[in-house]
Amino acid sequence: VRGLRAAEPDDEATRTAQARKPDVPVRFTRTTGFAFVRYISYPAVEENGLWLDEWAGRVSAWLAAGDEVFFFLHNRDDYYSPFLARDFHARVAQRVSLPPLPGWDEASQAPRQGSWF
Repeated sequence: VRGLRAAEPDDEATRTAQARKPDVPVRFTRTTGFAFVRYISYPAVEENGLWLDEWAGRVSAWLAAGDEVFFFLHNRDDYYSPFLARDFHARVAQRVSLPPLPGWDEASQAPRQGSWF
């Protein structure tokens, strides 16, 4: 939730999202050989850098130790989630070897919600 609270919101939707999420401390303690992290981000991608760097350090250490990691990123409307996921993957890949993500031309393809129909 620290990412969500990273900046003072300038819109009502983000203020509402902040109010709905608990303000609890982050905990890095694990009791198993895998990690499950749900990262709730601030909508502006650049506001998350400090927190994503911290998580990239943790995640890369867990991966280097052979642990499984399930890391989910989202924000209030998930529009920026694909950008955040690629940014986070790059941060972890700077620290530990990861397979590349599938190609995606960010300049010409904005993320869009999938459809069932």
